[in-house]
Amino acid sequence: MASAFLGPLQFQAVTFNTSWSNWLAVATLSITLTIILKARSKDIPWMLASGCIAYGASLWGGAVFGIALGAFIGAFAVGIFSNLYARMMKSPALIPSLPGLVVLVPGSKIFILLNRAISGQEQFAGDQLGQQAFLVFMSLVAGIIFANVITPPKRSL
Repeated sequence: MASAFLGPLQFQAVTFNTSWSNWLAVATLSITLTIILKARSKDIPWMLASGCIAYGASLWGGAVFGIALGAFIGAFAVGIFSNLYARMMKSPALIPSLPGLVVLVPGSKIFILLNRAISGQEQFAGDQLGQQAFLVFMSLVAGIIFANVITPPKRSL
């Protein structure tokens, strides 16, 4: 019906520049988390920086060392940044670390795994995806532990 009014339709591929849009999405997520968590106005730049540091470090680490070590490097960078924040601002290190860790958690992979398994869309090696998600989770924990060893916060919370 549309072709009768508009003529023949031409397919036009859409190009999407992911280099800047991913950074915009990370910044939007970090700002949204500050709103949801009702952060103080003086903590907003720190929380935004934490999300960007997490994404940048994990992107670099993933390109150089692979996805699991990329998550470790991202969590390590967020942990060091949060502990330095805690020392300078005399606030809990959890404030800036939360947006950074939310950026690093591989929840989308688990969602895709469960969605495909429930709907039965296709046959795939789901155990590999689950193992990869588990490995990323363990890398996040190890990164935070190593960061606390390198730069321990003055007070714990």
